[in-house]
This record gives sequence, structure tokens and C-alpha cells, in this order.
Amino acid sequence: MNKDNSPYLKLPILGQLLTLFPKNIFDKCVADCNSDSAHRTVSTWSHFVFMSYGIWTGSSTLREIYRNFEMMGDKITHLGLAKIPARSSISDANRDRDSNVFG
Repeated sequence: MNKDNSPYLKLPILGQLLTLFPKNIFDKCVADCNSDSAHRTVSTWSHFVFMSYGIWTGSSTLREIYRNFEMMGDKITHLGLAKIPARSSISDANRDRDSNVFG
């Protein structure tokens, strides 16, 4: 088997982990729960990626997660993020967003 044909060859590990959550199914859950309507600055996907990263890396604070995302710079596009969400916006989303959308 030629390893060069793997779709994961150049995809970072975090991106590979996120492929376990099909975006079309995730988007359907967001639509069913109307989760993006009240949060214009942080999409449910951005919120999910940000908090999942924190769980997978054992981060204990939003500040720690945010710093790690800042170090990634422009390499966050493979995660489906256009920009790093503001820490205060993530905090607001944690407080206000219905957790049912995440299962």
C-alpha cells in the first residue's frame, strides 16, 4: 500500500481527531438545536473545536487553550476555523450555549 495516498498524511493530529465528528451531522445538530442563533461571534463548531482541544491536551484554563491557539497562528484553518475566537466570547458561549447540541 502506498502511504502517500492517505488523506491524513499532511493533516495534523488535531485535524485527524476532528474528522471523527462528521461535519454534516454536527451541522444538523446545530440546526436542530438552533445553537448558532444567539452567538454570532463564536460558532458552535469553533466552540466545539476550542473546548475539545482543551480536553485532549489536559488544559485547565481558557487562557491556556487560547495561548496554544495563538501559537498555532494561521495553521488553524485545517480545523475549520477562520480565526481564533476571543477568550471572553468562549467564556460567554460556555455560560450561555445549551450543552444539548454537543450530545
